[in-house]
Amino acid sequence: FEAVDAVRKRMLGTDELHVYCDGKSHTILQKDICYILAESAETMIYTKKYEFRSEVPLKKWEEVLDNRLFFRCHKEYIVNLGAVRTIEKEVVHLTTGEKILVSSRKKNDFEKKYMEFDTKYC
Repeated sequence: FEAVDAVRKRMLGTDELHVYCDGKSHTILQKDICYILAESAETMIYTKKYEFRSEVPLKKWEEVLDNRLFFRCHKEYIVNLGAVRTIEKEVVHLTTGEKILVSSRKKNDFEKKYMEFDTKYC
């Protein structure tokens, strides 16, 4: 069972996504995304090193991303649970030093999902 769990953890977020930066297409892994931010009609995908622009709406990203790894914590944000360092009130502190808002309506569900993630995959 331990070996199966280890493989499952390693495979989490290994699906590839196609995104754009400076008009060029790039392929990234889901696990490399720290968070996604909705800005008007676009979304911005933030990794530790790069920012990518997408015309895919946040709702569609929710459908595409692995729900074991990602959570929509606010109307403007989807966050990678693996990038979460701490949660304080309605702010998530990421391992990159950035802060993400959590809506008060989703706070309890987010905390529950994060604890579940932390227990199973960390």
